[in-house]
Amino acid sequence: MSAVYEIDSTPPYLTVASPFPGELVSAGALTIQGTVLELLSTATVTCDGSTATVSDDAFSCAVVVPSGTSTVDIIATDVTGNSRTAVLEVMTSDQIGTEPTALRVTPQHVTLGVGDTRRF
Repeated sequence: MSAVYEIDSTPPYLTVASPFPGELVSAGALTIQGTVLELLSTATVTCDGSTATVSDDAFSCAVVVPSGTSTVDIIATDVTGNSRTAVLEVMTSDQIGTEPTALRVTPQHVTLGVGDTRRF
């Protein structure tokens, strides 16, 4: 008689679908959604330490973001302790003053006004 053991040393696959990195959000409650995939067992997800809801391969969690730029650590961990971290950075919309009126492209140092076009 023999036994075959499969050792899980691979962390879960983790992606964040919403909000997008760098997306402007409102200060306060923020819902984060994404995908977590673990082939050999199950996985749990936390968002800044709060447990997320996981259903099939989808996760959802709620965090509170203060005014300004914030990062949220999203960690997926399988039953053997393998983990993968995604760091989501968001900025609150109240921190944006006015929309930009020009874009500077470097290294050519070209300034374009709103509605201007230039071929490079």
